[in-house]
Amino acid sequence: MMYFFGALALILLAAMAYVRFTPIAAHHATPRPPARGPGDYALDGGHYVVRALDCFDRDALNGAIAKTPRLTSLGDGVYLTRSRFWAFPDVTEIWEADGTLHIFSHLVYGRRDFGANRTRIEGWLSAAAS
Repeated sequence: MMYFFGALALILLAAMAYVRFTPIAAHHATPRPPARGPGDYALDGGHYVVRALDCFDRDALNGAIAKTPRLTSLGDGVYLTRSRFWAFPDVTEIWEADGTLHIFSHLVYGRRDFGANRTRIEGWLSAAAS
């Protein structure tokens, strides 16, 4: 029985190390969802938001993004954010198209993000509201 729990602990530690230390690059991002009109869209494992460009202050948005804990820029509007305990990665992509701001955030591993991506995006947008 002790070997069983020892093996289980090793498997758990290996999984934790894999999630925490596997490098994540911009190509890990889920493909962008089809363009939609302004609004909030819940997706499996993520969240997608479209806003008119005049609804927020860009400098305030960039400041809110920069203050996000455990955030790393992957370049060209793509960011990596890791959860506090397990360091699960979420990839967020921000772009402008047709006079709108698009923010798409999605997990890398698993199926549910428990609202983490939505909460992060809403925090950024509320800090940048004009």
